[in-house]
Amino acid sequence: MFNNLTVRARLQLGFFGIAMLGAAIAAVGIVNMDRMDSAAARAYRVNLQGVSHSKEANVNLIHAGRAMRGLLLAQTDEQKKASAGTLDKSLTALHRELDAAKALFSSAEESAHFNQLTGSLSAFEAALGKLRGMAADSTP
Repeated sequence: MFNNLTVRARLQLGFFGIAMLGAAIAAVGIVNMDRMDSAAARAYRVNLQGVSHSKEANVNLIHAGRAMRGLLLAQTDEQKKASAGTLDKSLTALHRELDAAKALFSSAEESAHFNQLTGSLSAFEAALGKLRGMAADSTP
């Protein structure tokens, strides 16, 4: 059948075949690029945002530690109140960031890490409570 066609028809058929092959390759490429874009968007939306919230929680933990040291070293009642206020704000922000991060991480391993962190954080807050009592009992 192909031998009965003219050279012009053969060339047109060949170019049409190559164009269809190119279109199929382009379609596969576009579909795969869309999948990659979706995966990258999910990685940003979930993983990077979760890491960002975790980082902010760490910053607030550092602020809470500094506020506690400030509370212990305070010389006046005003300094103690200011340090206690900063400590409360830092702990509130810490819990808010951890809650936001926990909502973004969903694997079993990540949940186990958050449960371990929650236990450690409870022990840390209990120690902070004891230190607050000691700071309140001390006289300037």
